[in-house]
Amino acid sequence: MIKKTRVLNYSIFLSLLVVFISCSASQITVNEAKLKKISSIAILPIDRAKGIPLSAAIESEEAFKSCFIQSGISIVERKKLAEILKEDELKMMLPKYSDEMASLTGADALLIGQITQYCESISDIEYMGYDKDEMGFDITHKVDEKNNKDIKLEKKKIKDKSHDLNFKILIRLVSVSDGETILVMENSLSTKSFKESEGNVFKTSLDRFKNDILDMMSSDLKKVLTSNRK
Repeated sequence: MIKKTRVLNYSIFLSLLVVFISCSASQITVNEAKLKKISSIAILPIDRAKGIPLSAAIESEEAFKSCFIQSGISIVERKKLAEILKEDELKMMLPKYSDEMASLTGADALLIGQITQYCESISDIEYMGYDKDEMGFDITHKVDEKNNKDIKLEKKKIKDKSHDLNFKILIRLVSVSDGETILVMENSLSTKSFKESEGNVFKTSLDRFKNDILDMMSSDLKKVLTSNRK
C-alpha cells in the first residue's frame, strides 16, 4: 500500500491532512484527522445507474456496513432513518448538512454512493495466438509421433469472443456538521475480460466479479478505518 501526502494549504496542513491511498483494488482519499472523530454514521441507499438491479446496491451497502461495524463505528439503522425522514427528503437535505440533521439522525457522517457500471458484454475479437486445449490452455507444441519429435507451433490468426465484466462503484463519507468530505473510495479494478476459448479456466459470472471487488474493497476500507481508530 502506497501513501502520498499533498498539502492543500500550508497554513492548515496540520489540521487537514489528506492522504491518497492506492491499493490493489481501490483508490482511497481520506482526511485522517476528521475520520478519527467519527463514531457513528448513517448509510443512505446507494444510487444506481439505469438498469442496474437493486440487489447490487443492497449487497454493496451491506459489505461497507460491516467494515464500519468491525472498526467500532456505530451505524444508524435504516429503519430509524425512515422514521425520521423519507429517503427523498433526506436526499434533498444532503447538500446542506445542517446541525439539525446531526441531531435527527444521531450520526456524525453520512455514507453515500453510486454504482455507475454493472454489466456484461460480448464482442468478436481477432488476434495472433494459439489454439486452445479442452482446459483453455495454449497448444504451443505438438508431438510428431512418426519421428518422435516435439514440434513448436507458430502463432496464427485466431477468431474468438471476448467476455467483458464491468462493475464500478464510488462511495463518499461526508460530515453531517459541515458537509466536508471525509473519505472517497472507488474501485480501481473495474473490468475483467476473458476469451470464450479459455473455457472455464478464467470464466466467472458478473455477480461473482462484483462480489470479488466488494471483498477486496472491504479489506482495503477495513485497513484504513482500523489504522485511524488507534
